[in-house]
Amino acid sequence: MALRTRHEYKIAQLYEMRSLSDKALLHYQESYQALANLGAKWEEDGKLEYSLVEVRGAAELIHYRLCALKLEAGEARAALAQLKVCSFSFSFRAGRKRV
Repeated sequence: MALRTRHEYKIAQLYEMRSLSDKALLHYQESYQALANLGAKWEEDGKLEYSLVEVRGAAELIHYRLCALKLEAGEARAALAQLKVCSFSFSFRAGRKRV
């Protein structure tokens, strides 16, 4: 899973450098989904090969790029929805209480 996350992230960056934001957005979403699967695996097993702080840090970085690309594309509602998804999906996994 972590290899897939890195691969999708690098592809998204390359597409973003080439100004193909629609393809970059797709690959950032795939990368984010792979990280969410890592978090789900942690919830099931209680074990994770990687530090949860590293997973959250990568998720926040990808989340930032997703929101920025969605705002550039004029999809403000989609960016707001992404903001809500990220804040709830990774916050409680690191010990924070849900608000």
